[in-house]
Amino acid sequence: MSRLQTPASTFLRWAPKPPIPAAPEGLEYAPCTLPQYALHIFRHTLRAASYLPEPYLRASVKNKVCESFRRRRTKLRRATEPASHVDYHQRLKKYIVTARNELNVLRRAALGQKEPLEKVINDAYGRTGRPRRFLVANLLKEDEACIPPSDTTLETYIASFVEKPRSFEPSEKLQTLIASQQRSHPFYSRRKKIRNISPTLPETNLWGRPLPRKLADSKKARFWSDLFDRLLPPLPTHESSRLKAICNSSPDLLPRRARPMQSLAAEHKASAKTEAEERESLEYDPKNFRLSTRGWKKLWGSVLAQSPEMELSEDTKKWVVNWPPVAANAQAGKVTQPTVWDMELFIGFQPPVEAPKKKKVH
Repeated sequence: MSRLQTPASTFLRWAPKPPIPAAPEGLEYAPCTLPQYALHIFRHTLRAASYLPEPYLRASVKNKVCESFRRRRTKLRRATEPASHVDYHQRLKKYIVTARNELNVLRRAALGQKEPLEKVINDAYGRTGRPRRFLVANLLKEDEACIPPSDTTLETYIASFVEKPRSFEPSEKLQTLIASQQRSHPFYSRRKKIRNISPTLPETNLWGRPLPRKLADSKKARFWSDLFDRLLPPLPTHESSRLKAICNSSPDLLPRRARPMQSLAAEHKASAKTEAEERESLEYDPKNFRLSTRGWKKLWGSVLAQSPEMELSEDTKKWVVNWPPVAANAQAGKVTQPTVWDMELFIGFQPPVEAPKKKKVH
């Protein structure tokens, strides 16, 4: 029995190292290998996640970062196999650029910038990204409350799923959520509004013939894919209760990270700035991104307004969807009541009488 020949360099302690690959374009760093640089980014990302203001936010982002780096490491190991047709270094460069972008978003969110922080919160609470897709996938699973308890009806229920239908049919729970979101679309949601709750198919094709079944199935699949991209799934009970506690009380936030003192050379360099550089530095000054307590509550309230709650009614045995109230009164349609001083300005004012409109004669 023949054995595979092992190169002698594997038994040497000081085997010759492979050449250091070139750095990715647009990235400047100290001379090191790409795997070492990826490890540096991983540590910096975990450090930036520890500076986020809310405890659950820090834990959620930390788990997401560890999971994403493990998933990418598995893909890189598969790329090193002989049967793989993927370039290892090109894929690693792509992952490094993506990780650098995520690191910059976390750093700006830790400083208090609104848009990056809102993006991180929406991702942590399942309003965007991979967590939202995970919650939508749970909605597609068959609910245990819909399964009949008796044995005879259970056999009939199982036999009905022997032949898998060609097209997707939503469950009663999913239909209730879709119809509720169509009626009351959240104001703060950045996703498109749901227009139709069921696909509309033409009776004939372009040549006036009956619509083929395969084309009808592809149109339905495209419709449901677009609808699931607009859907806002309900949050678990413990996460929605945490959001309510933050919005209704003073949030327990992490204090701002202390900055090191600047040297005299840095002050001299700052005094030599031009007017344009000074204006640009004031625009990106971290002091301009400090949110007040009211700002924090409004930011978390916008996430809560996109998080519906679903419960099964004990009386009707039907699903009920409840949307939290909007944080701001202006967006909720509540106009501020005028004060006495405001009403004094309109004493004796008579609105002009509008002339009747003339009808057009055709």
